[in-house]
Amino acid sequence: MKFSVTFEDFFVCMAHVRDFPVYPAEASQFHKMAWCFLSDMGFELINDPSLKHGRFSASSAVYRSEQGLYISVGFESGDSNSAMIFCGRKWSGQRGTLCFSNNYSVLAKRFEMDVPATYKLGYGDEPPKTMEKMFDDLKKTLPKIQDRVTLTDIMSIEEGTNGARNIAAGKLGLNFMEEVEISSFG
Repeated sequence: MKFSVTFEDFFVCMAHVRDFPVYPAEASQFHKMAWCFLSDMGFELINDPSLKHGRFSASSAVYRSEQGLYISVGFESGDSNSAMIFCGRKWSGQRGTLCFSNNYSVLAKRFEMDVPATYKLGYGDEPPKTMEKMFDDLKKTLPKIQDRVTLTDIMSIEEGTNGARNIAAGKLGLNFMEEVEISSFG
């Protein structure tokens, strides 16, 4: 079965596509909410949070402190409909960022603080509420963590189940250290 589309039909169709609303990346919305706080804490934004990646429209806002602590707030509104906060050092491979040390919740646990590992993003008016919850969790925990975190803490969370060492070994094999560059901390 063949379909025949005229030139005029194609342009009518494209006009409708242009009229379809394009929603801003969740990471961009989060950044607008959190940038003043994170800037006051000494973090700088190091990526463009307005960019969406992949078929599930993932986006992230990545921040780095003067001491080298990374905070990556990621959103995946498509498949998993979730958000997560990662932290620590940046592990890079030949194709760019491979991962961060671990989930922020793992680091918070080391300092006896409870933060969810995953946040349900939701639909409609739920995503802004989820972003507020994530931001509130960072406001409550990050000042205490940033004052106390050491390289030993960061290296410890990298060894965990979902830590960077296991991720790198799974993606790159047992000799992963030969292919990975790890950002400095401290």
